[in-house]
Amino acid sequence: MFARLVRSPELWAAVAALLIAGAQVPFSHFAEDDFIHVAVMEGRLDRHGEAPFRLYSFLPGDPGLLREALDGGPMPWFTHPEAQVEFCRPLSSLLIALDHAVFGRAAWGYRVLT
Repeated sequence: MFARLVRSPELWAAVAALLIAGAQVPFSHFAEDDFIHVAVMEGRLDRHGEAPFRLYSFLPGDPGLLREALDGGPMPWFTHPEAQVEFCRPLSSLLIALDHAVFGRAAWGYRVLT
């Protein structure tokens, strides 16, 4: 059984794919919302009152935060005045907090754990 598995081309294709993907980890960078999460974890962005538990709460329904997002932030002018963008991801938020505590700004460390 094991000998037949070792001769399987699917197994070697999967091993090659994992090696190629793993070889890119040391050269990875932050992207998209990673920058927001790092800024919140470092205290440079104070729009998440309950960080690190709610890192995926981008517009929690606060009119003041919405005004900031409209004036100079990422939200377009036609955003509904009562817009809310929140995702319940406490485990993901805590893992990002752990990554930040262990690796700081080293993006490759975040990729190792995920």
